[in-house]
Amino acid sequence: MLEARRSLMFEKVLELSAVIQGRFLVSPHFTASKKVLLYASFNNEVLTEGIFEAAVRQGKHVYYPRVAREGRIGLKAGSEARGLKFFRVKSLSELKQGSYDIKEPGHPVHHAYEDGFDVAVVPGVAFDVSGNRVGYGKGYFDAALKGVHCAIVALAYDFQVLSEADRVHSEPHDVRVTEIMTEKRTIDAGRAGKR
Repeated sequence: MLEARRSLMFEKVLELSAVIQGRFLVSPHFTASKKVLLYASFNNEVLTEGIFEAAVRQGKHVYYPRVAREGRIGLKAGSEARGLKFFRVKSLSELKQGSYDIKEPGHPVHHAYEDGFDVAVVPGVAFDVSGNRVGYGKGYFDAALKGVHCAIVALAYDFQVLSEADRVHSEPHDVRVTEIMTEKRTIDAGRAGKR
């Protein structure tokens, strides 16, 4: 999946991302939200800049993750050595190259807690129709999203979603997404997971 995504021409990434973002922008998750958690695209992930711009135009608060390590961003010695913290971003120029070369809030000020979002938008490498997700294997999003009490929407290219017969291997600590939006469809993973 990673190789297939990496091999996408950037023109194709732009084209498919526009369709996927458009699908999200007309969803109730977005239209009813006031606080949106987004990710900064990396390695040909579905782009999110259109969502950011629409959210800011509509007066929504948008937050991005930043990797926190001991001694940074308020983590105390002896606490969890790494994790994600979420900070409000008012302009994409506030995002700077951060951990793992992924853009993150450069000078974070307005921190938000996981239970304060109306919708969380997440990336991934592969998904199954029940909402199980494979990321890069670091577990940052899984740990951070344990405390989320809102819809978790994954943006993905359709080839990243396994067939109904296939499943992503999940661990007890993994957090499932509630919906997957691709250029072809929206998958209600909560409904699929109950079959």
